[in-house]
Amino acid sequence: MKKRMTLALSLLALTLLVLTGCAKKIDGIKVYETKVSEKTSAVPGKGYAHELIKLSGTTSAPNGYDVLIMTKHSEQTVFSNTANMKGSVKVSDGKFTGYIDPTLIDKKAKKGTNLKYYAIAVKSKKSLSEKERNSLIRNAPKKFKETATKLTFDPEDGYVKSMVTNVLNNQVTVEKKAKTVYAVTPKKNSTYEDKVSKALYGDKDKQDELTGTLDGISQELKTSKGRVTLVLINPENHKRFLYASVNGKQKYNAFKNTTEDTEADEAVADDGEEYDFEIIEEWWIEEDYWEETEYDDGDDTDYSSDDSDDDSTDDETSDDSDTTDDVDTDITDEE
Repeated sequence: MKKRMTLALSLLALTLLVLTGCAKKIDGIKVYETKVSEKTSAVPGKGYAHELIKLSGTTSAPNGYDVLIMTKHSEQTVFSNTANMKGSVKVSDGKFTGYIDPTLIDKKAKKGTNLKYYAIAVKSKKSLSEKERNSLIRNAPKKFKETATKLTFDPEDGYVKSMVTNVLNNQVTVEKKAKTVYAVTPKKNSTYEDKVSKALYGDKDKQDELTGTLDGISQELKTSKGRVTLVLINPENHKRFLYASVNGKQKYNAFKNTTEDTEADEAVADDGEEYDFEIIEEWWIEEDYWEETEYDDGDDTDYSSDDSDDDSTDDETSDDSDTTDDVDTDITDEE
């Protein structure tokens, strides 16, 4: 009996050691390390102009602790439990799940970027003073291992494709054709393809519905590369487009074409797959629609997100972190 009791007490002590062994103290704040899963997914931000990464992981931190993410560049970033980047991520039964904007970790993040950050858990993010918050930002990299997550998508391209696909009920494919030009092609035998066909053959109600929806989407789409142009592709001839919209306004409308030749009609006789888009680019340059910003256009990969989130939509995120260069701290491991 004594042996069993001794064994039980030993196991209990070992369990407690495991549970508290990952906790450290930074300026008196108990901080727990976390383990972020290698399995991630892309999720469209809600009211947010980037594709987000959905992260999950485990920790020995107690229930209700907040999970924070920060970089070695002394910046605390937003880790939210909703896709509108509001709210904090809480530990529940040793697990957590949340969303991160990759561009807040690396401003130049693109497909293939290795995002590096530190994920830790503290009792309450809101209760931290400015000094304590800055101390965590400065010293967490000294006490915890860096986490790396490889980005499998371009944040801005993913956002554009996800938004268009979601609004049109996943009945289209969206393909990047130029810096800010995206082709919207109805999927074969879809309801959307049927609507486009009816509009093509004179159904005015369908024409108004299709063009109005595309104008509404394009009005919301703007990236660091400029305003996004959406081009509706003819489902009966993928080398011709039917409608082009930018910033909520029609740029080209084949549904209302007269019998006179247009630039687009003349281009049909040309060879080459991207002639229509070259014409659109020329229009945009002439009309000064392109924004003169720096960008890297090395990724033309088509991707979309199957993940969804039911949280409510709000405004953009904000970064409430401040950093201080002269913070002296006393860091000790908790016994």
